Amino acid sequence: MFLWLFILLTNNDSFNTDSIPVRDTVPYITNFSKIGLLDTSLYQNQEIRYSYLKGFSRVMEYTPFLLKDKGYEFELLTPYPVCFLINGHTLDHYFLKDFNPYLIPLNFIKSVSFIKEYTNSGIGVLDLVTKINNFDQPYSYLYFTLLGPNTIYNIDFTRALTNFSGIYLSGLYSRRYKWSERTYLRTNSGYINIYDNHLIPGRVDMIFSENDYDTLADIEFNDIALTLGDDFYKTAVFRTYKRDYIKGDRLITYGVNQKALFIIRGFENVLKLYVLDSNYKTGGLGTFRQRGLSFSHRVNHKFEPLKIGLGYQLEHRSDAGLVFNPQVALTWLIFNEFQISGSFGLFHIMPDFTSRYGSDHQWEDIIGNPLIKGEEHLQKEFCLHFRNSKLNLYHYNIKNYIFYQMDSAHCYSAINIGEGEIGGVEGFFTTPPFKNLSARAAFNFIAMSDLPLLFPDASMKLELNWERRTVRSVMEFFIRSEFIGPRNDQSGVSYEPFLIASAGGCLRFLTLTLGISFDNIFDTKPVDFPNLNRHFGMEVMWEFWD
Repeated sequence: MFLWLFILLTNNDSFNTDSIPVRDTVPYITNFSKIGLLDTSLYQNQEIRYSYLKGFSRVMEYTPFLLKDKGYEFELLTPYPVCFLINGHTLDHYFLKDFNPYLIPLNFIKSVSFIKEYTNSGIGVLDLVTKINNFDQPYSYLYFTLLGPNTIYNIDFTRALTNFSGIYLSGLYSRRYKWSERTYLRTNSGYINIYDNHLIPGRVDMIFSENDYDTLADIEFNDIALTLGDDFYKTAVFRTYKRDYIKGDRLITYGVNQKALFIIRGFENVLKLYVLDSNYKTGGLGTFRQRGLSFSHRVNHKFEPLKIGLGYQLEHRSDAGLVFNPQVALTWLIFNEFQISGSFGLFHIMPDFTSRYGSDHQWEDIIGNPLIKGEEHLQKEFCLHFRNSKLNLYHYNIKNYIFYQMDSAHCYSAINIGEGEIGGVEGFFTTPPFKNLSARAAFNFIAMSDLPLLFPDASMKLELNWERRTVRSVMEFFIRSEFIGPRNDQSGVSYEPFLIASAGGCLRFLTLTLGISFDNIFDTKPVDFPNLNRHFGMEVMWEFWD
């Protein structure tokens, strides 16, 4: 069979099997993060392709950040705070501390954008955009895995209901083996999208997910959002629900997210408004309510070849008061596709629920500190842009840095470290194809730090890719490596650097795709990344047009 596929793939006699695109613009109105004509110091948009074997960690492959697999949750490792958005609206970070990406299957995600912008206690934003119908004719696919320790079944169906509306349905079951606990994480989830363009572009997105991790976690999650608008005005109304039946926790968040863009005498004004109302019930600490309001205004203007932006953010939380975050940014176009940019600003990060009240779960052992103060970041950045590659120098002076320190009873509590600084360089590079070869890389290097960071001193990801395309076929092979430098954990224990190498490829003919991957070829087993193990996997996707 593979010989037959290889012959077909290398044959140039082919015909086009693509669907007819929808006649009216599909409402991609979920991008609340971009701030108008002014480029930020670091921006990247990545389309999620048809390989889902690695799960959500694929989202981070070409960003300068790391995901640490902790069994039933991912820990996002960054040198500065980053928050998750989904379809442009914020996910609650006050009670959850860090959103757990395991709750949203990668199979539902169309693309992810990373942008440097102040949003809801995050200096950076990872904005996930879910799938939407793109075709006039009905489309569906069946996806499943073979061999290897992980099992995934995924069915998608999409249909244009009229010239102005469509629907997308997706269902998924996955079972992922976790080496550290010798157990499985089982996920049952569904996704529904409905869009309509009759009067004003609008879409409804619904995600439902259940995650069972032996006796450690039994988590239900759902997110429902209505988004309306266009390039100049958009609004999202949403409800997010999370419940852990084993821990006895329940979180419900209601919110409104609005963005408006208008131009007055050549000055571009971008206004944003977040309103959040969260209710959190814990198994032992009681019930809490937290309300938040965030308003930002940015003014951008072109003085060719310069673009200048001035902005500020006002953020208020019911238990932490009001903070003011100003920022100034500049972009200078040197020639065609090369430009430089810089930014300077002050940003406050309010304490989250865990640092203030602790945790009542015996295996987490976190004691609350009601006197904890919020962090203050003085941000300075300088970035070089060329085509799809960016190199960003950053430096932060930080006051009241929040760190979890272990006491004599082997419990953790949040403390403030008076003052410190972090400086480094981050970026990503993409080369244009040369004789079917291309390369991509992302890295982060911390040049200076007098604070106890949990992020490694250096990290780098590199992929070499060979791809041959005809109108009806694709053949692709890749080699991917990831280097993680020296790092410390919460207790101050140091760990040695390590390197992970992976390889794989796929054959695609007409509507059938076969993929193979060999992850962690050399079976690298760092102590602090217990779920990294060598394994082989195969995936199949069969698409249908009917």
